[in-house]
Amino acid sequence: MTISITELGFRRYSTREALKLILPLRKKLGISRLASVGEFVDIAGISIVNAVRTTLKKGQISTTQGKGRNLYTATCSALMEAYERHCACWCDDLIVHQNTHYYDRLIQRQLGFDPEYDIKDWIPGYELQTGKEILLPAVEVQFPYHGSDAQRVNIHAHTSGLACGGTLEEAICFAILESFERNITSRFYQNCLSSICADIIDPESINYPSTKALWQSLSDKGYESFALRIHGTIPTYYVALYDPTNMGPKFMVAGSASGFTETLALDAALMEAVQGLVVCLQASREDLSRQQKKYDDKNFFNHSRFYVLRELFRKHYKMVNISTEQNVPIALASATEFLIQKLAEEGKEQIYITDLSLPDVPFHTVKAIIPGLFDWHVNPGRRK
Repeated sequence: MTISITELGFRRYSTREALKLILPLRKKLGISRLASVGEFVDIAGISIVNAVRTTLKKGQISTTQGKGRNLYTATCSALMEAYERHCACWCDDLIVHQNTHYYDRLIQRQLGFDPEYDIKDWIPGYELQTGKEILLPAVEVQFPYHGSDAQRVNIHAHTSGLACGGTLEEAICFAILESFERNITSRFYQNCLSSICADIIDPESINYPSTKALWQSLSDKGYESFALRIHGTIPTYYVALYDPTNMGPKFMVAGSASGFTETLALDAALMEAVQGLVVCLQASREDLSRQQKKYDDKNFFNHSRFYVLRELFRKHYKMVNISTEQNVPIALASATEFLIQKLAEEGKEQIYITDLSLPDVPFHTVKAIIPGLFDWHVNPGRRK
């Protein structure tokens, strides 16, 4: 059966408990309204919720989305995403203004910055394994960052993870997991057309009840799909969806996700793709003029990039059954230790943590920065 993160016991709060705690924080987070938008795809048992934020800085989007198999899960997800974004944006009080010192330059070098740069803005953090206090460039922590070092972009497409949780340890675990996900998926996006870096999943082997039911529901509505198991240190999946019968604009959408089990990762990637369908359908209704050229490029025939990619992957990637092994960490601490061990096996010993949590709030938000993990997809303007 499909095992959720909450059922694993990794979360301090149940989804209902977390929702009850975060709903009163809407004003603090600048959320003007919540809206259920899952009706755009009308898939039974799936909810998508928008949280619209008004307290923004230049460079931020105003809406965070949440998804789930019921309305309260999707609402909680959207609000938690808004909380993470708020913490990462409004952390100006944490910034320390000082000239670069010797040890700071070592960290600059680790993160890919020119060590001769005299970075001015820093945010306190610490090394996860040793607890040693450090300073990290604010440009790597705050988003969006508009300070004096805004033009000091490092040349490495370095990545990081942002996550919240009911405890600091919980937030740290999922921030590290997000860093893994970005690293593995971005390597896939970079190499998928030039090397064998994934296996294509036989859809008949998907037998976890909730995932199988959603897959079948999409098929019944005319959506075409394929799933890939990306080669990587932890379970990571890519799911693509396409609606060839849609009378409006046609887009291939995809979702990717990592997880502690094959079940969690595949289901999360599929849910991410469904969320993408909602984004596309909203755009097709509300933003026709700006996207007109893209719409005009689409047609009703088999020339979509979806078909090209699916045939290419079917030709070159091995088709496999989804693994039935479920090596589930028994507790939050063992899950974090599992991720740390996987990093150590790749020679990545440093994990830097910054605590961005708001005071007097029953949730924690952290940024995990791991030198050596890269991201060519979210931030393609930066190169290794």
